[in-house]
Amino acid sequence: MSNFKTAIIVVVGLFITVLNGCANSNTDSANGERSISVTVTDFSGNKLQDTTVILGDRDGAMKVYATTDINGQVTFTHAPADATITTATSMSSGGTATSYSLHVDYDVNGPLSVAVPFSPPPQLPTETVLGSVTVRVTNTLSEVTQNQILTIGRAIANAGTLISTQTLSVTSSDVRGDGKLSIIVLGKDANGKNSRYGALLGQTFSNMMTLDIAVDQPISYLQHEITNIPSLAKKLHSFLHLFVSGKGQIAFNDEISLSSAPSSTTINMPYIPGIGDTVLYGVTVYMDLDQDDIIDSHQRFYLHGTPANTLSVQNFNFAMALTAPSHLGLRAQVLPHRP
Repeated sequence: MSNFKTAIIVVVGLFITVLNGCANSNTDSANGERSISVTVTDFSGNKLQDTTVILGDRDGAMKVYATTDINGQVTFTHAPADATITTATSMSSGGTATSYSLHVDYDVNGPLSVAVPFSPPPQLPTETVLGSVTVRVTNTLSEVTQNQILTIGRAIANAGTLISTQTLSVTSSDVRGDGKLSIIVLGKDANGKNSRYGALLGQTFSNMMTLDIAVDQPISYLQHEITNIPSLAKKLHSFLHLFVSGKGQIAFNDEISLSSAPSSTTINMPYIPGIGDTVLYGVTVYMDLDQDDIIDSHQRFYLHGTPANTLSVQNFNFAMALTAPSHLGLRAQVLPHRP
């Protein structure tokens, strides 16, 4: 089998993460089984002890599970061909429930190294206020009734009305990486949908500088095609994040409420062309499992790491969900995907 290329993770509970996986192939043994060693680390390379690792067959059905030793390792001596390896990392605990991140590798036939986040949680750099910038906005199109101002990494003004002039604080996160400041002004219609934008990218920052931005460029769109939506779904949240190396990200979101869950739908997702190195696509479906009109669970479906210059229509099929072994206490589901 070919190496695994794309990992898709969904967690039912508080949080979620997405990881990429890779598996190497070894020669099959006579009975189709082989020994597979799994090493689990965090993103800094520290070996993680007492992490649950689940061995499954090619279809994800569990065979056995074990926890990693002091060296972050576990070995399965009778692994099936094209095994599925699921690594479960505790993310948070509250009340009686613990949420897990699941890292899934498919078609595994040899030694596997898995790097997972949240152990320890990432430390964000402290922000320092560097000064201010005054943004003068020109809105010439009647369809634009409100503005939002972004840097690459955060939204710094969302007026709910048209902006003509606004002075904003600039922090170290706004000029992270290359020391340059990029300002994007979104133009939204009366329903809050993105319609137009204007941008000045890579500006050398100086305190109390003034930037003039015309909001006259058309927003681009692509489709999120969502199928097999769970019948108890009450809300869909679709998102598209454009990542700029060393700087941060620009996030676009769209959310719809469901009076009765359709089996499928298409959401037009906005984005700004030409910005970003990679793109993260995703859809979250929020559900009312006990039908008491209170959302009590969600599934999140990510497609990660696509180069931003190859943006395209994305397909999200929620029928691909496999339930994780419930007796392990993992309140999660795994979405298998093979290229």
